[in-house]
Amino acid sequence: MPYDPKLAVRFAAFGVSGQAIANTLTQADVDDLLGRTEEALNSDDPLFRAITRFATQYPLVRQDPEQLADLGTLLRFGVDEANNAGIPEDDWARRKDING
Repeated sequence: MPYDPKLAVRFAAFGVSGQAIANTLTQADVDDLLGRTEEALNSDDPLFRAITRFATQYPLVRQDPEQLADLGTLLRFGVDEANNAGIPEDDWARRKDING
């Protein structure tokens, strides 16, 4: 499987969201994610917007573990939306789990 920079950004964003929730995130981690994002994604990409919003808000909430966890959860929602982008709504209606 070839290297996909967009997929790498998704995984990195997911990791950063977990670090934010666990209150182990540093500014260097945020800067690294933002740099990767600016290289790999277009500014109209929903994940780009979620990551830049996170990076903008991080300095304001980094001293408050509760607000940081909430911000991490919002980033995780952004990653989830990026993972589900492009799947037509009617496909969701036809999907079944292992129990039918």
